Amino acid sequence: SSYNLRAGGAKKSKHLEFFAVDLKPVKVISRKELHAKLLELWEKKGKQNNLGLGLYSGLRFHIDRAGYRKW
Repeated sequence: SSYNLRAGGAKKSKHLEFFAVDLKPVKVISRKELHAKLLELWEKKGKQNNLGLGLYSGLRFHIDRAGYRKW
């Protein structure tokens, strides 16, 4: 979609297929603690749930169900 391209998303973004979301925590948490919690979850449950995890700048992160991988 044009919105996805304007936002800098990939042409084949999983967002376009409703497989992905980008999120930001609502509670106060440090970047280090957030990444530690997300990586722990990904390591424990990611493979069995086909979970993709992307850690962006600041506190934003990406989760999808389109393949077990992280970036």
